[in-house]
Amino acid sequence: MRNSRRRGRFSKQATATKYDVVSDAQRKRWEANVVLSQHNYSTTASEDDKTDSGVLLDLADDTSNVRDAPILATAQEEIVYETSRVDNQWRSGRRIVELGVLADGLAGCKKCGLPLHLHHTTGIINYGVSALLKIPCLNTSCNHINNVPTGKKHNRVWDANSKLVAAVQHTGIGFAQINGILAELNIPPISKTLYDSRQEEVGLATESVAADSVQEALVEEVNKSSINSTSNSITVSVDGAWQKRGSGRSYDSLTGHCSMIGTETGKIVAYSIRNKSCKVCEIAENGDQVPSSHDCKRNWSGSAKSMEPDMVVEMVGNVMQQGVKMEAIIADDDTAAISNIHRNLDPGIKAIHRQ
Repeated sequence: MRNSRRRGRFSKQATATKYDVVSDAQRKRWEANVVLSQHNYSTTASEDDKTDSGVLLDLADDTSNVRDAPILATAQEEIVYETSRVDNQWRSGRRIVELGVLADGLAGCKKCGLPLHLHHTTGIINYGVSALLKIPCLNTSCNHINNVPTGKKHNRVWDANSKLVAAVQHTGIGFAQINGILAELNIPPISKTLYDSRQEEVGLATESVAADSVQEALVEEVNKSSINSTSNSITVSVDGAWQKRGSGRSYDSLTGHCSMIGTETGKIVAYSIRNKSCKVCEIAENGDQVPSSHDCKRNWSGSAKSMEPDMVVEMVGNVMQQGVKMEAIIADDDTAAISNIHRNLDPGIKAIHRQ
């Protein structure tokens, strides 16, 4: 071990010893990434891969981004040791981690390329169920704090958060229920703001996929009908439902939905939704203000019972606008829907009452 005290740099032997230990460890770490010139495989490398000392860099590891970095601290450099308290909260609880993304993030420091280690993490920033790990580089000439993600992103949005809200929508649960599940798993909960923003994103994507799906199903229904009945006309079954069940005397549900199913394929060829409520609009109206710009879903002001006939007429009209002929409609004993279709669309469409 070199005696650094003779150079007059350090005032204490402990400081000099610490300097020598760090320098030796750093030298060994970097020397592990080189290939000795006397080895037989060193002759296969090109002259461009040689350093000034004639030693070849290991071609198996991509160290091109660290070749110019200083290998060790010189005696004239002062090493500053961090004394701040390390935040170990990242060890608490559980996280959703994509192993491939984490492995890529730990592959090398963004500044010098030295491999990172997960157990050197000093902190974590949670973004819903995803996170950024704060991992410092061990190269004392670098000390760069790397932000290592635990998952993928699309634009600036974490994939895991979008997938989580899509699962919430698919299963029919809500914000409180999903946070209850995360709490039982000891995973940090998501905020209401994040939930609402991802719900809007997922909703738009779902509507787009649904529109493409019903269009493909309609084409398939027409093709099968023309083969089986030698006619371009289709026969469909329609039925509606409400979020809140009616009692027979009271129908006060705020939303309703209706679907049209082809009899040949059994697939949904059209659907419609009615919504009487919008929180943004209602809050603005109660305060005599103009609602802010938003994706308003309120499209109905009538009674809940009158939703189904209106939705049936809308679906039949949309299908007919695409050049598809309607032969018959299988439905409940709803004379209002059939009479509206005969009066406004096509009086030749047959009505088959569902038993």
